[in-house]
Amino acid sequence: MDPTATAPSPGRPATGPKLFSSLFAKELLKLQKTGLLRRVPAGAAVFSEGDPGDGMYLLERGAVTITTSFETGRGRIINRIEAGDYFGEMALLDDGPRSATATAEVESLVSFVPKADVLQLIRNSPTIVFDMMREFSLRIRATNRQVVDEAISKERFDILGRFSFSFAHDLKNPLAGISMAAELLADESIPADLRKTLSGQLVRQARRVAMMTEEMLAISRGTKPSINLQPVDLTQFMIRKIEEFRIDFRSRRLEISTENLPPNVSVVIDATRIEQLFLNLLHNSADAMAEGGRAWFRFETGDSCLAIELEDSGPGISRERIEQVFEPFFTLGKAKGTGLGLSICRRVMEAHGGSIRAIFQQGRGAIFRMEFPLGR
Repeated sequence: MDPTATAPSPGRPATGPKLFSSLFAKELLKLQKTGLLRRVPAGAAVFSEGDPGDGMYLLERGAVTITTSFETGRGRIINRIEAGDYFGEMALLDDGPRSATATAEVESLVSFVPKADVLQLIRNSPTIVFDMMREFSLRIRATNRQVVDEAISKERFDILGRFSFSFAHDLKNPLAGISMAAELLADESIPADLRKTLSGQLVRQARRVAMMTEEMLAISRGTKPSINLQPVDLTQFMIRKIEEFRIDFRSRRLEISTENLPPNVSVVIDATRIEQLFLNLLHNSADAMAEGGRAWFRFETGDSCLAIELEDSGPGISRERIEQVFEPFFTLGKAKGTGLGLSICRRVMEAHGGSIRAIFQQGRGAIFRMEFPLGR
């Protein structure tokens, strides 16, 4: 047992200026009746980059700095947590390891909230996700400002400035979905099945925001995306995800289907990363077909390889631009967008030991082929 941990007591220490003002923080505070308090000496780590994301923290007294390692290996402070605030939530949303290190500036008192308790809180009170995302967005804005400062010192202001602007624009879509779903859930008269659907959308959009943020930080640091490989039943995974995609893209009039059934095989993948990869491709399809259209999956299996192709009914990609589409900041003429979606897709597939390529077929829409190794 951690010698610095103490049992919770009814009397809480006086907190700092924030005083748990966030609705999400207040709800988290209620969970601490069964939790542990931990005294962290000045200069000691609450958690380190790469640690498992097994829960999140409330800072009851003191101050904590959040740092992340950039390409040079030098730590960079991206946030400062004051008493009455929470931290460590990103790892819960994307199911990945810690992407930063939390260190006590002075002797601090922190409360630990296990992952299972946080997820149960979100399921019981979906509207809290919107409050959480609002706080999360403010932190991303602060991180963006620091990344831009770093870029100025390295004479990369123009590129990263464009990236930050485009990223902020892309962030609006999931946040708008979270806001709309939260408002609808506040209406107690809506049917139970619709409430369940909206709750699922809230969680998926929250994870999407977390994944987008982690991708931005990985690109800023020049590091590869972290992946958590686990065996997955492909049939169940694809059937479930395609149904979720149909719901998510209904408002954009994108009809999603399959050309054949997913094969009954087990693949070793990071399910969250692959879901985000598919979302990147589907959003590109929806952007290319403003008036609506179709996108469909098809599957092939060989002795050592699983191939998944995604094709749409849009204008397609010209032969000359087949390889360009995977270059960072290449947007195929779109007025808005980071131009990083396909570049991120390639990085994710390479991290899986697989590959992704675009295929040109005269008179057909965009076709992307992903190949995953089997038997890993």
